[in-house]
Amino acid sequence: MNEQVQVWMPVQDTLRLRLTAERLVKRTSIAVMVEIVALISTQDRDTAALETKVRAALKCFIDAHWHTASSERTRDDSGFERVKLVGYARVPRDENVNLVERARLASSEGLAIQNPGVDYKVASSVLVAETEKLHGDLIRQTQARITEFNELTGRQWRIGNIQFGVNNRDEAEYSTKLARREAARFGSDEHDVLLTSERISMIAEVELRSVP
Repeated sequence: MNEQVQVWMPVQDTLRLRLTAERLVKRTSIAVMVEIVALISTQDRDTAALETKVRAALKCFIDAHWHTASSERTRDDSGFERVKLVGYARVPRDENVNLVERARLASSEGLAIQNPGVDYKVASSVLVAETEKLHGDLIRQTQARITEFNELTGRQWRIGNIQFGVNNRDEAEYSTKLARREAARFGSDEHDVLLTSERISMIAEVELRSVP
């Protein structure tokens, strides 16, 4: 005799919603980029001496921890070799003063620091930390909505799925974790009119499931 076993599968209703969280991050530092051009003899193979000279010039320009983004070495019309480096460093925003003249003063015969530029975006490490905070903000929002839906429906709900970061396919800039980045129109410090902020926001697609 065969026994028939009935399997009861609980029915789960779902609620889907979209939540948004944002944070204002003050731009307390900037990234400075410069070109370093050095003319050296074609017979000069002392790269250590050249590196020492470049580092000394950069320190004279802005005393910071400099990194090299790119380098190239080409023949110059003068018969020397032209070594071109692109350096960058993250420095306090207060250093963003008279960069062109400071670059000129830090240059010397055979070595020029030129074309200084500034990137005002917040540092990548700060962006990662703020993105993690946005995740927490969105989860707290979700928990608050669950409490609200429990009261409104007379049922119990739980988090079924959360997708952090939804790209709206607009022209805004997004991080690798799909945090939206933009300059904050209203976010400067009332005590420091020169301090600007970056607005970092994130959208989450949330699915709530009913508790059987």
